[in-house]
This record gives sequence, structure tokens and C-alpha cells, in this order.
Amino acid sequence: MRPLNREAADHSIPYTAGVRPEYGTIDHSYFDEEYLRNQELLDLISRIKCSVSEEANRREREMKLCELDLILRSGERKAVRVDIGAGHWRNPMTDAEIEGNSVRWPPTCCRPARIDALLKQLWKLDEVPEVRTPS
Repeated sequence: MRPLNREAADHSIPYTAGVRPEYGTIDHSYFDEEYLRNQELLDLISRIKCSVSEEANRREREMKLCELDLILRSGERKAVRVDIGAGHWRNPMTDAEIEGNSVRWPPTCCRPARIDALLKQLWKLDEVPEVRTPS
């Protein structure tokens, strides 16, 4: 199914799985309108099928398993399996991974100076006596 907007594309396994082989990477720019209308990408994602494996279905409550199989036109099969994704509490991201992800945020989302300020606060969070929302 063709995602109609950034939010739908961001939550679409076929769209995200199609972006990587098409462009070699995944970043925020590939969810912009120009890519959502790219016919070559849309043709690719229309051929991507998602289904639940028996193992993934059994492990659904654990939210741990992601398995992708890519079958090329040549018939070659490429498989990727992630038992526990980065950021899961059982597989926490390193500080460097968190910082690396944050610097890839698009400037329309957050200015670099704001990202730096947020990261400085994040790294001192364990020193804050009380965390609450402002009144």
C-alpha cells in the first residue's frame, strides 16, 4: 500500500524496507513528499509483502523479533533477523548511538544547537533531583 504522508511512510515496513535497497541508507529525507511520489520506489514497495511468521507470532508479547527476507529478481534470497532491536530495554543504545541518531534529525525538526542543548540535559538527567513538567 502506498503511504500518503510522512507519518504513514515512517510506520510502513514495505516503504522502509524499500528505501534501503533503493537509496543505500535510511534517513529522514526519504520520507519527504518527493520520495513519497517517486514511481520507481513506489513500484518497488508494491512488490514487498509482509506476513507474520509462526515464531514472530508466538513472541509477539515480547516485542523482540523482526525478520526480513528479500528475494531479488535473480532469485537470490537475503535475510536479516533482529532478535532484540537497538533501543529495546534488553539492548540499550550506547551514548554514541544516541548522539549519532540525534545529529541525523532534519533541521526542520530541531536545530543543531537545540539538539546539543537537549543532549547536554540528557547526559545530566541522573543528577537531577526531581523531574517534572513545568506548571
